[in-house]
Amino acid sequence: MINGKPYSDYGFIPINFYGFLDMPSRLGETFYDWGEYIEPLVHEDDLFWKSREFKIDVFFDNRLTLKTFNQSVNELSSIVGFFPITNEFGTFNVKLKEVNKLKHFNDLNVVYRLVFVEEEPMFIGAIPAAVGGLYLTIDGYSLFSDFKVLTEIVKLNDNIATLKQSRITTSTPQKQLTDFRTFKNIEIKCHMLKSDDYINNINRLKKLLSQSDFRQVVYKSVDYKCFITDGFSVKIEKEKIQFTIYLNIFSQVGLFTDSLFGSTLFFNGNQKKIKESLFEYNLFKTGIFQR
Repeated sequence: MINGKPYSDYGFIPINFYGFLDMPSRLGETFYDWGEYIEPLVHEDDLFWKSREFKIDVFFDNRLTLKTFNQSVNELSSIVGFFPITNEFGTFNVKLKEVNKLKHFNDLNVVYRLVFVEEEPMFIGAIPAAVGGLYLTIDGYSLFSDFKVLTEIVKLNDNIATLKQSRITTSTPQKQLTDFRTFKNIEIKCHMLKSDDYINNINRLKKLLSQSDFRQVVYKSVDYKCFITDGFSVKIEKEKIQFTIYLNIFSQVGLFTDSLFGSTLFFNGNQKKIKESLFEYNLFKTGIFQR
């Protein structure tokens, strides 16, 4: 349905749908550089999500309608405000952004791509009680047991991260860089089958990932405090669904973490500074040193 009317009212026969299951990316600032440490912005008041683009490939059949193709497109583009699109993935409020011609067999047989922009991402679906598992969990949820998601590859990018450029800088002979490092991350390559109620399960997983505060990830018995900034695209090929989740690591067991202040200590590689910070950290924990 488009704006409450069947596709055939516009002469459209839908062929393919793209983007409706994608996880949107964060919009705006995702962390704040205080100068002494970097604080991820994970409070519910700091969470904003980018609008997604939806694409529908349609075959235009003039036998289905008295409208010409241009009349159908003009009708959609002239709608003031957003209008609903309903399909197997749900209902979404959109605007028509553009129309592209994909295949032109003849004047009566043309395939077009309709591109829509979303009004505001909505995370639907209730998160069930966690079943859990041993290999990989997110907030106690197992990707497989709770969402029927199979993990192909889990890549832990926890090597020493590179220095990043920022407005808060320290001068070097080469260029200006911060004393702090970029966030390390966990990359989870996933797939699932259409037969596993994939639409509802992906929606539940996105709902979980979109929650405020940190995600507690346990991988191979190691705890990681993570947050998400990048979305993911869901690729549908026949019966197989594929996507890759990226989670930024804020802290983990074994890192120098001050849980009272919610900040991981990022070091610039200077061993003296590391030792001084550790000494101060231990004094603070024992009560000898007061901040």
